[in-house]
Amino acid sequence: LGWTPDPVYAPGGGDEESFVVWGAAYSIVGNGVTTIRGLITQSAVQDTLSVPRIQPNTDYTVRARCARNAQLVQGTLHIHLYSPSGPINTTGIQLTAAQLTTSYVEYTAQLTTPLATIPSDLVLRVYADGTPNQNGTFYVDGIEIYPTLRPVNASLVRASRVEDPESYDGVNGLLSVAENNGQAIRAAFKLRERLYFVKEHSLFVTQDDGTNEPALWSIAEVSRRVGTPSVRGVAVGEDWAVIAHRSGLFLFWGGAPVKISQEIQPLWNQINWQYGHTLWVTVDPKERRIYVGAPFGAATSPNKVLMLDYRDLDSAEMIASRSPINITYTGRKTATDLSRKWSPWTIAANSCAVLERSDGTAMVAFGGGVPGVGGGAATGKIYRLADGQFSDDGAAIPSYYTTHYFPERQVEQQLELGAHRKLFTYLTMFVEGAGSLALTTFSDATSVPQAQQPLPLSSPPSKDLELPINVSAERVAFQVGTSAVGAWFRLQRFIPSLRVNPWSPVRGMN
Repeated sequence: LGWTPDPVYAPGGGDEESFVVWGAAYSIVGNGVTTIRGLITQSAVQDTLSVPRIQPNTDYTVRARCARNAQLVQGTLHIHLYSPSGPINTTGIQLTAAQLTTSYVEYTAQLTTPLATIPSDLVLRVYADGTPNQNGTFYVDGIEIYPTLRPVNASLVRASRVEDPESYDGVNGLLSVAENNGQAIRAAFKLRERLYFVKEHSLFVTQDDGTNEPALWSIAEVSRRVGTPSVRGVAVGEDWAVIAHRSGLFLFWGGAPVKISQEIQPLWNQINWQYGHTLWVTVDPKERRIYVGAPFGAATSPNKVLMLDYRDLDSAEMIASRSPINITYTGRKTATDLSRKWSPWTIAANSCAVLERSDGTAMVAFGGGVPGVGGGAATGKIYRLADGQFSDDGAAIPSYYTTHYFPERQVEQQLELGAHRKLFTYLTMFVEGAGSLALTTFSDATSVPQAQQPLPLSSPPSKDLELPINVSAERVAFQVGTSAVGAWFRLQRFIPSLRVNPWSPVRGMN
């Protein structure tokens, strides 16, 4: 496209239709006599649409995929800029027959240093000299010129030809997605016959119109506030997608993206967004879970996993609307089973995917990260979740559950407990498991933990576990957990007994 054969030195050059990388390549065949073969030129000033190719005061680089056939033993391939009036004759790419291989390799070289002015006769030249031997052939494909400081166009998408996924057109197969909004394309996904492009802070959609090549498809903006910093920051679920953005996790099913992580916003804010490009999102449709791996604190790679359980929610609308905490008409805060349930996992995993296995099943696999399981060095292992496994590769799983603060204001009024100090005297809980169940109380604030007597676990349990306690406070939260290899628990019922403190209903001092 746009190439002009030289009237003297063009012989030997021609199209190559079979040994190609992109569509068609250019070949230069030697005859063992002519010094220069296959010379073609193209304006480096502007393209056929009058768009400038070389800008003043800009350093440019050229890259191309080049190869040779087995017969070539002599000659040098050149791709460079030339201007008789400049005079300009840059080095560009120079490859001898000995430097090339019989397979395509991408080569990169400086095309030109910054030019103060662009001569009107500046051209890009491709040719071979050094008298290429008889039937020796150079191959050139995929020539690209770009500003050295911008090696990629982060808003450009390449689309293959219809039913030919390995064939790309350098003109009709390019989609430009909001090229001037200053954001890079990070991910793409398909939903109901529409193709969505996710940039760092925005979302766009296109669709095959059934008539035109991809370059002419219409691209529309969906959102100006939701995107992702990671190439793995989007996952598709059951006719919907989730997008991990700096402000939170968003659910998208065709309308406006809806935030579904507000309830854990303080935790989400701890993600190290300097390394947000390393985060990942995976949806497990079988167990109905969404996994988000991200670097927290000073970590530079994902060191924790946020797990969102949506097993009781059958549609995107339900997932979006059922937050863990609800406010009733009377102003009371309630939590129900039909809601989103978050759980932070202390698993460092650089990647995660749902893998199809040869036996027809699928499994969620985690790629080990830093720190490794158990807190050591990276293991380089791939892990899967197993229901009957109660340790992480031989290391303990630190599991815990923390209740709300007892009692809430409405219960205080109903039971006439007053608003001041209570005495918590007894606990009963229906819990099964293995190992020892640790119990911690938090009197008035989480900064004041107090360890209580641990309880032995059994499975199945024969009765409720009971424990006398003596905790005096305005309010108390409880935490139960296990932290030994092979230990686990399943809590179904938790009842604290309390009354007004009979000895000191108020403290009387600060």
